[in-house]
Amino acid sequence: AEAEEWYKRSFAFIQTHQLPQQPSLNDTFTILQNYKMIYSTEGKYHLTPLGKVCSMFYLHPVDVKSWHDNFSAVFRVGLGPTLVSNTADVYTSLALGNIPSYQNTFPDLAAIRGNPGDQEHISLVKYRELATALSAQLNIPNKSYEVGYLIYCFMNGIFTGESNYSVIKGLQNDYQRILQALQTIDGMVTHWGQESFWKMLGLRLQYNVPLRYVELVKIEGIGKARAYKLYQAGIKNAKDIIEFSPQAIKILGPKLGIKTVDFAKKFVYNGDGMKQTSLFSEGIHGE
Repeated sequence: AEAEEWYKRSFAFIQTHQLPQQPSLNDTFTILQNYKMIYSTEGKYHLTPLGKVCSMFYLHPVDVKSWHDNFSAVFRVGLGPTLVSNTADVYTSLALGNIPSYQNTFPDLAAIRGNPGDQEHISLVKYRELATALSAQLNIPNKSYEVGYLIYCFMNGIFTGESNYSVIKGLQNDYQRILQALQTIDGMVTHWGQESFWKMLGLRLQYNVPLRYVELVKIEGIGKARAYKLYQAGIKNAKDIIEFSPQAIKILGPKLGIKTVDFAKKFVYNGDGMKQTSLFSEGIHGE
């Protein structure tokens, strides 16, 4: 009765003037309890920490529970921010894509085209093979493999085709909210301790670049295209920009090049001289 009175104050009730039927309000509360979003004590319902994440970021409870379970499995099988391999990207993309909201999408895998320079390009068959350890931990429908493969290609800068625009655009528009939710789950619920991983993944999704370009897109003024040009010239990080500054300035142009070299120096030099640093914690964003 209390739940019904609460629902009657909602915008949904104002629009329809009726209580939900399928599922009913009572069934909805049962479902939320089963997904560990709420719990009941002395006849009153309360949000769990996972439920608070849903309400904070306006995300579907079943998707949030799926991300919680997916990334718990990912970190259980040993993925960490220092793991550099196609397998790490397969696990990550599959964990992002294995949610109920994607089950009604229709990825066009035939539209995906890798270029000769796309070192990370693999087939769907290889993708599923690399996912074996993770698939042993989770229930993964065939559609999730397709969506995960599409996300894998996107985060590695592989051409995904116009027919996949809706899925990719949705991820581009929502990745920040999803990552904030995952970081909050990490901090409030699971304590995975993966702060650096989330920051790195954010850069990958923002610029859709493979891992080898991340150290460049962290630097102000450098996006995907400029990172590619610098990397092809053997300039792979902030230290290289300083060491090969004439070449970097030539590639980037005088105005941006000089600014970029100065910016790189702020993060590489310290009182003892020069050293390579990990810039994950600095929150540097390119353009």
